[in-house]
Amino acid sequence: FFPKSDGSVIFVVLACFSMGTTSAASLISVFFERAKVAAALGSFVAGIGLAPELVLFAIENRLPTALQYILSFSWATALGMAIELTMIWEETLLGAQWSNFALAPFDVYTGQREGMSLLDMCLMMIVDAVLYQVVAWYVDKVMPGAMGLPQPWYFPLRRSFWLETEAGGSIYTAGHDADGTSPV
Repeated sequence: FFPKSDGSVIFVVLACFSMGTTSAASLISVFFERAKVAAALGSFVAGIGLAPELVLFAIENRLPTALQYILSFSWATALGMAIELTMIWEETLLGAQWSNFALAPFDVYTGQREGMSLLDMCLMMIVDAVLYQVVAWYVDKVMPGAMGLPQPWYFPLRRSFWLETEAGGSIYTAGHDADGTSPV
């Protein structure tokens, strides 16, 4: 695939992508009760998530770096950008290496390093994964489906969410004794 690149760099990029993919799947799944519908829509969402990268590729990444960061909030776009960066490093005959992992490639028109690096893309995929998990957790608490007690939309702002209640436990120690042990 990338003959001049270090395999461990490619592995790290793909590991970051897999974290984002798993988190995105978790986020999509909280909106559905049927797995087939979630899987079909998940594939569609992944395809839509890659669309910004196709536009970036067509205009040769001539967007400001800040806008590239915003577009990389899609895990699929971040992977597309990481693959494009790896291809650019391959064209320089260096390949993606740990020595250039945090460096943006040279812009052939300006002769300066511009844009994002592979490290930036990996960090964005990790940020995406954490963000998707937090949103999935929140939606699951507010709209738990057929089984579960829905929390109010403002539940993270409630004092009882962060502090122990007067009854001796927080809302997450229900079913446990006051000391946090299970009675079973």
